[in-house]
Order: sequence, then structure tokens, then C-alpha cells
Amino acid sequence: MEMEPLDILLIEDNDGDVHLVRTFLKSSFSGPHTLRSTDTLAKGHVEIGDKRPDILLLDLNLPDSQGSESLEFLSKYHRRFPIIIMSGHNQPELRLKAIKLGAQDYIVKGEYSGRLLERAIHYSMERHAMQRKLRNFAKELNDKRLKLIEAQAIAQLGHWEFDAFHQVFYWSTQACQILDMINSKMPLREFLDMVSPNDRNMLKEVFRQAIEEHSEFNIDVALVLQDKSSRFLNLRVKSNHAAELDKKLIVGTMQDISARKKIEDDLKASEEKYHNLFDESRDAIYITTAEGNFIEFNKATLELFGYNRVEIASLNVKDLYLDPFERVKFRKEVEEKGFVRDFEVKLRRKDSTKIDCLITSTLWKSNDGSQTGYQGVIRDITEKRRSEDLLKEKEVAERSGKLKERFLANMSHEIRTPINAISGLTHLLLQSELNGKQLEYINGIRSSAEHLLELVNDILDFSKIEEGKVEFESIPFDLYEVVKQSVETLRFRAADKKLELKLEIEPEVPKMLKGDPVRLKQILINLITNAVKFTDEGYVLVAVKLVEKGNQDFTVSFTVQDTGVGIPEDKQETIFSSFTQLGYDVNKPEGTGLGLTITRQLVELQGGAISLKSKEGEGSTFKVVLKYKMADGSAASLKTNALDFRVEDIGAKRILIVEDKPLNQLVAKEMLKRWWPNLQIDIADNGRIGVEKLGERLFDLVLMDVQMPEMDGYEATRYVRSRLPEPFKSVPILAMTAYATTGEAEKCIEAGMDDYISKPFEPKQLYDKIMMLVEGKTSQPVLKQIVGNNPPQQQFEQLDLSYLDMVAGGNESLRSQIIDLLLLETPDEMEKLRNFMLESNWPRVRGIAHKMKSTATYMGLKETLANLKMIEEYANQQVNTEKIPEMVKLVELILQPAIEQLKVKR
Repeated sequence: MEMEPLDILLIEDNDGDVHLVRTFLKSSFSGPHTLRSTDTLAKGHVEIGDKRPDILLLDLNLPDSQGSESLEFLSKYHRRFPIIIMSGHNQPELRLKAIKLGAQDYIVKGEYSGRLLERAIHYSMERHAMQRKLRNFAKELNDKRLKLIEAQAIAQLGHWEFDAFHQVFYWSTQACQILDMINSKMPLREFLDMVSPNDRNMLKEVFRQAIEEHSEFNIDVALVLQDKSSRFLNLRVKSNHAAELDKKLIVGTMQDISARKKIEDDLKASEEKYHNLFDESRDAIYITTAEGNFIEFNKATLELFGYNRVEIASLNVKDLYLDPFERVKFRKEVEEKGFVRDFEVKLRRKDSTKIDCLITSTLWKSNDGSQTGYQGVIRDITEKRRSEDLLKEKEVAERSGKLKERFLANMSHEIRTPINAISGLTHLLLQSELNGKQLEYINGIRSSAEHLLELVNDILDFSKIEEGKVEFESIPFDLYEVVKQSVETLRFRAADKKLELKLEIEPEVPKMLKGDPVRLKQILINLITNAVKFTDEGYVLVAVKLVEKGNQDFTVSFTVQDTGVGIPEDKQETIFSSFTQLGYDVNKPEGTGLGLTITRQLVELQGGAISLKSKEGEGSTFKVVLKYKMADGSAASLKTNALDFRVEDIGAKRILIVEDKPLNQLVAKEMLKRWWPNLQIDIADNGRIGVEKLGERLFDLVLMDVQMPEMDGYEATRYVRSRLPEPFKSVPILAMTAYATTGEAEKCIEAGMDDYISKPFEPKQLYDKIMMLVEGKTSQPVLKQIVGNNPPQQQFEQLDLSYLDMVAGGNESLRSQIIDLLLLETPDEMEKLRNFMLESNWPRVRGIAHKMKSTATYMGLKETLANLKMIEEYANQQVNTEKIPEMVKLVELILQPAIEQLKVKR
């Protein structure tokens, strides 16, 4: 016989979660099933009225529910069908409340798989069925007990006489009614024909004994009446005075006990069903004495603890407790309240494995009152607890990562701030007239500043590489020019040590290639710097050769050879490890010990290889092999870092510099005055003073430092954007930050700044950004807020599909379906969020933000997820609504390029 499909009703307003449940059921659920879905509680009532489902999956947060309405919905229907709560909140108190109100299970979104969903559905249905059967059984027992009491009170007992001499029965009126007969006289033979064959011999024997030995009897016999109906009779002879007037006469009573027999049979069948449910339950069910000896237990108890029936019958409960004190605590709580619910405890299996369990138990007493103890259910939550522990570890790791990022940011800020002053003053001095010696000194200062910056960049690069946040460009560049610049950068240092710095490029090497010139220069400078550092006499040779030419690519080798101290053989294995230094001379600074580590990782992340040949006292040779694409352009597309550029006049513009360090004020002011002598420049020593000045007069541009006392740049910018009137509040603000960590751009945009520049900055970079903000004239890419439909091209948060891949579990079809759904729904959700925000429709904003949290989760956009949660909270409580527009802009800023990336990864 074909099984009816399992009817599953899902009440969920997030289309992505509906699709995920449908996909999980299709891929993991065994057996036929159908899935109905609706997105509100009101529609859910209608669906249940049309057709009661076999099981309900219920989201707590719906457009017409803040959680409490869903819990009321749960308490109303939980007896009619099993209900599983699905929520985005992993809150123990909420989970406990839902279970108390009748939920069979509680699933946290983002933490379940198809297999877990299948188990939860089967478990919930089995448990709900067992609960329903136990309720029905209890009601049935009670009803039958009442009927039995009533039957005993109103029972009509018939009587009969048996003439043994003539072998005839004489029935009373009541007896005739019981036997459904009209004639009160019946031969023994006819009566025996009515008696069940199984009871006939027994009946003949008790009658024989009553006649011959005058014995009493009380027997039950089964009869089949003339209409083929069945009866059960109780025949009783209390006292037998048969020898009277030479007559052998037996007198007795008759009672129809068919109802009692049926109840007894039903009780027996129900008891068998109860024992089947008892044994087939997936939770461990037990009864113990007060001393802790097992009286009764099911199969799940044996499976949970790993004992057989003989072993566990002789076991005491206290032997299962990891901590004996927990047993004392358990007994005390049961004795005081009469029960415990979800008592959490650590138990041990037979093999000494530790398991986390929840015990729900009550006091127990045997029917005859001779024994007392405890009865209850034990649920294994080891896997759940392990998942929670892993989540906590993840949170700790994330907090540690944030602390590390903050430390690096602060360190970067503290070091870059003085470097910015040194670089700026050096640039200004280089623009003045200098004699040869002065020029040499200034170049030395500039070289030292660059070295300090290299140290900072080494640490930041190492951090980015560890976190997997390094990105590589693929742009046309002049290979010869990049290599020459790398060599020329270090020629001054080599000359100081009287070393010959040589460059050899084979003519077969192509001039124009496509790749990342900045990373190549970083690799070469690291290698050449080390070679110069550890070579006291002789030369350093940089050689470039063509290794292989393909159809669309070239394999090029870069060799850096020196005649220095060489590397001992026992240190060659660890030379590329983090923070490793040779340690030849404690008076000679060797840097961070990260240069070669970063170099190797930069090479390998581009698919290249690096090797070393060295002999102590004879020098070292590092060889890097990289593959580049054939360039389809010219050197015009190269990034340049020229100190000289044409300056356009911007007139007598008014610029406010908000900076707390006098040296940085001087550098910025002198650099601006050199370009535009007619500028009107005002200075504010901190954000508070800057806000006051911006409220007093109108400026054309603000150069805003981020880190300042009293009021920092973020707070000052927020104040300007939210508190000052037009046109003062719309002044262009360029952030100047010494932080160089991931996320700094997002912070600037979120605060309301128009663009930002990192210290120390190149003069041309600062010039271009000022020209863009003041005149709108630059070809340089600028980080701007969203204006109309022109989103920025810079992507701040990287796409991370690790969670999506975990959910897909290697199923490429499922992965593609989820990505297609994200690509289809996300633009529409973004548009709705923006429109509802413009309408100040905060309930709808809350609903859309709630749905979009799943989108951000699947894309791995943690910062965006945090913003959406904040939007949802603000919209729900209708507080800080003035902040929501900027947060919506930031969500769009990140999601738009993320969608483009997602199309590539499809």
C-alpha cells in the first residue's frame, strides 16, 4: 500500500530560508513529502484550517510577530501536530520557553544541515505521537475505569439451577436476558454447545466435582450465542446442598463479564503498545529506586551508556555521575520540588567516555506503595554542547583577531604619524635649492623614513597574509622599469658600503607584461635589501631571464646573487620562517625578521616559486620564478609615483586643517601653500575646535585627522553632517589617517567623510584628492559615498563563501541554486530597503533588514551583517532612525561589488 506523502507546513518570511529548507528536504529527507509555505501567522491559521499539516516548521520573527505572537501560536496548536521552532537567535532562555510551551525541537538558522533537519522532523513526529498516545491511553484508562465502576454498581446478577439427574439448566429472568434466550429451560447438551471448546472440559470437570464432592467453584467461560455474538460469563457456586429429596441439584449465579474481559484485553494491548513506545523511544527512559538501583529502562538507556541489560540491572546510578556531588544536588532538587526539568549534568559511559546530558525526572512510587524512587528521561546533548563550545571558541578567536587588528592599527598610527612629518618635510626641502652635501643628507633622511615605513608595511603585510586578505592586481606594466626602480632604490645603500650593484636583463625578456608590479617591486626590494645588508665587500647582482614562453604568458626568473656572509646550512631550512633573523651581529639591526617570510608568501600566492643556494662565507643566491600574462597595452597604464606634476590654480579657496600635531600641521600647510599660494588656510587643534570653526564660516574643504584628543575625526564629522545647517553641513571632508588596517575606509564612509588618505601620503596623491573634492578634476580613483546611482568602485569587504560551501556540503547543484537565488533576490531586497527607508516605513525596513541578514551570512560579509542587525534593531525600536540612511548606503556600498564578485564565482 502506497504511503501518503508527509505534509510539512513552513511559516517563514525569508525566501532564502524557505528555499534552503526546500532544498534540504529534497536532498536529505527520506520518504515522500510535500512542503507548503507561507510568510505570516495569519496565513498560517488559514493554511491549518484548510488542511491540518503532519508537522509545522515555525519562524519566531515574522512580519506580524515579534516572537510572543509566535509562541502563542505554538501553545495553541502544539497538541494537534508537532511543531519545530526555527530561529536566528541562539538564546537558551528562548529555546527553553519554546520547549515548555510545547515545541518538539528548536533549530538555530545557520547552524543546521539537511541531515539534522531530517532527524529533527522524525524525532519530533515520533515524540509527538508518543505523547499523543500516552494522553489517549491515560484518558482511555480513566474512561474505562469509570465504566467499570458504573457496571459494578448497576450489575444484575442472574441465577441458575442445574438438575444433575435430568441434565437440565433452569435460568432466571436475568440469566435469560444475559444469554438472550426466551426459554428458561435448557439441556446441558445445548449449553455445552454454546461454550467455547477451550472451556468445555474445564466446565464438565468443575460440575462433576460439585455434584460428587459438593465443592464450590468460581469460573469464567466463553460462549457463542445463537446470533453468533460472544459472551463471557462468570459462573459461581458458593455453597452446594445438592442431596435433597434424592435430587442432585446445584444452585449458582451468573454474571455477564464481557465488558470486563474487553477492558482487560484492551489494557493488555495498551500495555504492550506502551512498552513498544517505551522501548522504541530515542531518549533514555528509566525508573530507579531511591537508592539508585535500576528497576526499569529502555533500549535507548543501554545505547546511551553502552551497557547490556544484565550489567545495567546490577549498576547503581551514582556510578554514572562524573561528579558525585551532582547526584546529591539532583536528589535534593527532586525532593524539594517533586521534579527537575532539564537538569544539566556530565555522565560517563561504560568506556569512560564523558557525555553531557539533560535529565527531566519526577518522584515515583510503585502501585502497591512498597517502593519509591525516580522516573524520568535522559537526553544526550554532547554534540550540541560541543557545537556551542566551538562557537564560543570562534567568538574568542574573532575577539582576539579584532584586538590584534586594533593593536596593529594603533602601532601603524603611532609610527606613521612621525614618518608622515619626516616625508613631508623632506619633500618640501627637495623642492628648495640645496647644495650637493645637503641633497645627499636629505636623500639619506628620506631613505631612512622609507625604511621605517617598510618595517611597518612588513608587519601589516604579514598580518594581511595570515588573514588571507592580500589581493593582487593584473595590470600592464613595464618590467624593465620596475626592476630598474627596485635596483635604483637601493643603489645609495650599496654605494655607502662600496658595493657594486649590478643589473642584467636578458634581451629575450619581454618589456611589457601583465601582473602586479607593486608586489614584484616589493619582492625584489626585500631580496636586494637583504643582499646589501649581509654583504660587506664585492657585489650584488640582479639578473632577469626568460624561462619559458607560452601562447599567452611568460615565465620569468629573477635572481639576486651576493658575495656576502652566506647562510649556514642548518639555518637555510628556517630562513623563510616568521621572525627569523641570522643574528650575526647584535649591533647590526636586521629588521622585523619578516621580509623573507612575506617574500615567499607573496611569490607562492601568485603561483610562483622561490629557492635558495648559499654557502657560509661565500654568499647567497635567491631565485624567484613567476608567470605573467602577455600585456595588451603600453606603459601609459602604469602606476607612477612622480614627485613633479603640473599644478592647476584653484584660486583663493578656504581650507580648514583639523590636526592636533603641530608638525603635521606645518607639513600640510607648507605643502598646500607651495601649490596654491593664494589659499586661505585655517588650523584647528582638535575635532571640537574644528566643529566650532565649521559652524562659524563656510570652508571649501576640510582636511580631518582621525585620531585626536577631546573629539576625534569620526565624531566631529558625524556632528557636522547631523547638527550643522546647510550649506555648512555639506562641506567636503578628506580624512587623513595614519591607520592602515582593513576596515578603515568603511569607518570613514560610515562617519560621513567624502574620501580618505593614509599617512604618509605621496604629494601627488594628496593633490589629486583635493582637486577631486574641490574642482572635480582628477583621473585618480576616489572613495566617495553613494550619490544617486553611482556607487564606488572600491570594494571594502571581501566575499567569503565558506559558510555557503559548508551548507552545500559538496553538492554543486545546491551551491549553484543558492547563488542563483542570491543574485536574483539581493538587488530587489536592496531596492526595497532603500525605498522603505526613504518612506520612513520602519516596520518594513525592519522586515527587509531581517531577511537580508541571511543574504549577508551566505556571502560571508560580517561587517554588512552587523550593519543589517543594527538597522533591524533601530527600525524595530524606532530609535536612532537618523543613522539608518547612512547605514543603508554602506550596505549598498558593499553589496553591489559583492554581487559582481558572486557572478564570477557562480
